Amino acid sequence: VPQVRVDLPCGVGVSLVSQRPPEELLFLHLTGIMAEYVSTSVVETLSISVQHVQCDNQLFEAQCPVVLYVTPPSVKSSKDMQPRVLPAISLSAERIFTGRTLNCENFKYLIVTMKNLTVTIEELLLLKLFAFAGYNHLRPEQMDVNESEFEVQRLLTEVTSVHAKKYYFGTLKLEPGQVRLSVITTNKLPAQLQSIKRKLNLTLIKFEDANVDLKPFIKSHPFESGHFFIHSILKKYKDELKWQAAFILGSVDFLGSPLGLMSDVAEGVSGFIYDGNVQTLVQNVSYGISNSAAKVTESLSDGLGRITMDEQHEEKRQRIRKLHTGSSGDHLVAGFKGLGIGIMGGFTSVFKQTYEGAVNEGIQGMLSGFGKGLVGTVTKPVVGVLDLASETASAVRDSSRSAKHLTPGRFRPPRCVLGTGGLMPHYSKKQSQGQEFLYIINNQDYSELLIAYEYLRCGSDDLRVLISSERVRVFTVSSSANCCVVIETHLCDLLHCQTVSPEEESNSGVSGGGNRHYIELTMKLSDPPTSSQERIKRPRIRCDNETIAKWVSQQVNYAKKMFEQRRNTLIINGDNIFED
Repeated sequence: VPQVRVDLPCGVGVSLVSQRPPEELLFLHLTGIMAEYVSTSVVETLSISVQHVQCDNQLFEAQCPVVLYVTPPSVKSSKDMQPRVLPAISLSAERIFTGRTLNCENFKYLIVTMKNLTVTIEELLLLKLFAFAGYNHLRPEQMDVNESEFEVQRLLTEVTSVHAKKYYFGTLKLEPGQVRLSVITTNKLPAQLQSIKRKLNLTLIKFEDANVDLKPFIKSHPFESGHFFIHSILKKYKDELKWQAAFILGSVDFLGSPLGLMSDVAEGVSGFIYDGNVQTLVQNVSYGISNSAAKVTESLSDGLGRITMDEQHEEKRQRIRKLHTGSSGDHLVAGFKGLGIGIMGGFTSVFKQTYEGAVNEGIQGMLSGFGKGLVGTVTKPVVGVLDLASETASAVRDSSRSAKHLTPGRFRPPRCVLGTGGLMPHYSKKQSQGQEFLYIINNQDYSELLIAYEYLRCGSDDLRVLISSERVRVFTVSSSANCCVVIETHLCDLLHCQTVSPEEESNSGVSGGGNRHYIELTMKLSDPPTSSQERIKRPRIRCDNETIAKWVSQQVNYAKKMFEQRRNTLIINGDNIFED
């Protein structure tokens, strides 16, 4: 009897990478995969189970790093349930052979079950996925396919279904379980994504942790075409979402997520009543109230921020939020910084926007700038106060966060998608970590691309090097993961890099000798030298061994060569020719 069994305990990973712009969008990781296929002369059976599933948002600017994961059971339910491990996804099917003459497939059963899942839809990622699928190249009339047109197409298919393959199921069962759904909107989108959003006529509302119960799709003895089954399944779950719109409305941010607040308070009270746990009561109530307060004040500050009519001020606010999103202390720092720029923006709003309007548009711009400045004088300090209130509530929320509200981190850092010659290299966790350090040091300038990252010295005298498309940086990392740049030079100021062996070091008269290996960076002085100073400097950095020194020197010289090549290349864009 033909039988195939596949067991992948470590699982598989699937990475979705876009070409333009080159970036990793998603990483799907499946673990504990077991599959078994058995075929006889009469039937064939297939059984597939996946123990754990997680899909990560790999965008650097992602607000939530995980798109999909299995919802952890609550403390109460995990105590009540028997200790058994169920797969996240399970599929079982049995197909009966009907011969080659019949244009149909006969299944005794097809059963698909899933655990409860947490799904976070981020607007930026969603639109980039549409762009990846080619929606930015479609005309609006090509995308405007409504339900009635689909119904006509389905009816035409059914009329001509004499030659279409049909499927019979003794039992067809799809059981998705409960979905904890969140939607995250983005304040500012690139022009290309804005165009896709308009074509799709897409409007999203920000909400968090809306519990959507999806009932099983069960059919007994159906005999229909594949198109009919797909349409029936989609229609059922569309209707399910419409019926549960009230639960989604009760979780929106501008209302403070009242259902989430009630759920947190109820869980804390039940833990106190049944277990006598005062800590659970205080923790859940504190989290619920602070979470609602943070959402309401953040929604108000974002709404008022849009009517300040000052894009630079709004971008500065959003940048502060992105840079301080870690601990409770980071939230407090972001809150006070937001208050500071709000007060300062209010004081300078009239003068700044009047001057900018006059410079850009003359008298008319000066008058409109003066009006915008008057609005900003009032709104900017109010937005600053709301930012402080929002970040303070977020700090309290994070300090009282229970295991129920903890979300998993990414399975791995986003990959480096460009390597030598512009080709995508094999995944390297080390280089991906270097890429993260690069965007921490350069304040999230994603136009700068990583070329190489290496440890120059390990141990207590930790020293590392980052080589990018723009700069060479030698830096250290403290125990608290703070980066301190020791040497930094732009590639236009760098002349070349070379290794210095112990023999060359002793010949140059430098003490230390031994088996020490160095790299020497020859670069121009950034400040104008005096008459007695040399116009170049040659700092030397010690490496652990000769192999590291040679590899780093090679990568620095490669980065310099590519920089010069890019700077002297003419790029043709349509009818325009310009120098990069």
